[in-house]
Amino acid sequence: MSADRVPPVIPALNPPQPPLAQALCTWEAEGRPHPEARITWLLALRHYLDADPGLGRHPGHAETRARLLAVAVACDDLPLIRHLGGIRHALGEACLAEELDLAVACWRGGELEPALDLSRRLLFTHPYEDRCTALHAAILATLRQPWCLPMPGPAWGDASLRLVPLDHAHCDDFAWAYHDPEIATRCCLPRFADAAEWHAWVDDCRAFDDQMTFAVWHRDWGFIGSVSLVMAEDVGFFYYWIAADFQGLGLGPKAARLLFELSETHWGLRVCYAKCFADNLPSRKALAKLGFTPVELAIRSDRDGERYYRRASSQASAATLAEELRFLFMRMGSAARVCAISTGGAHVRPKPNSHSPLIQEACRHVQ
Repeated sequence: MSADRVPPVIPALNPPQPPLAQALCTWEAEGRPHPEARITWLLALRHYLDADPGLGRHPGHAETRARLLAVAVACDDLPLIRHLGGIRHALGEACLAEELDLAVACWRGGELEPALDLSRRLLFTHPYEDRCTALHAAILATLRQPWCLPMPGPAWGDASLRLVPLDHAHCDDFAWAYHDPEIATRCCLPRFADAAEWHAWVDDCRAFDDQMTFAVWHRDWGFIGSVSLVMAEDVGFFYYWIAADFQGLGLGPKAARLLFELSETHWGLRVCYAKCFADNLPSRKALAKLGFTPVELAIRSDRDGERYYRRASSQASAATLAEELRFLFMRMGSAARVCAISTGGAHVRPKPNSHSPLIQEACRHVQ
């Protein structure tokens, strides 16, 4: 569990640490970090484990391991819960609550088979424990979830980053990463007054039969953001956002590439569109790195400063761009419209829609 697998998030957030005993007392007194301070807890936990490898295995450190695990649970550090909880499980040190936390960490991180196996064991050894019954049922429900677009497995990605379909179990993970109000502003997403509102939004997203929203899951840091794609036949529209603590590390574009790999391989994606505000220079640079080029059409939108971008293997005529966007806007229920385009002096307007009925536009911007 080495923090240096990713470049330092912000050097100022990695100051010299106090002795471990002092840090544990401080963490336990605070109980739970503020979202803005959570990254300092994550970095410090990894610092202590890297500085003293014996904390992870030596029998004499069982109590310290338990206290470190409790801190990891307090700040929803799921990779570290997976790490320390796995060690305590293997050494026979884990209590029932810790075993449940370990199963939850696997489940929320998209490791459904290990989570299911552990929940079965807990159900066998604690047949009358309601927490074991409820967790086992929840994991089974995730495994049986009929996603609107076919998933080749419970997650998609590589050893360091993977996409896990966004589930109700990710409520706390989402909240930690989403605390920066700029994310909602730039992505035109809801503010989410409470957990109930977030769960309702997830239900709304999953009610559509042509879009998938994913948790972006990092091997060492857990939930770091989200990426989403709507499919209108072979035309796509995507957005992503990355938590403020992990921006600038190339993780957003990497998550987007994984999404394109998945959608091109399994869903037939041919061309993809995106949009961002003209003053959002980081997003514009990220889109360029991903192969997006500006759409040179006049597009009327209810939001000032929006710019559209297209990613495809070949260029297209203005008429083709207009037709693709018209179809996409209609499918998304978007108020945006392609203005009249000029072809050889004649003004041409997009043809009337003859495709699928409208669906509600879920806010789709790039962060």
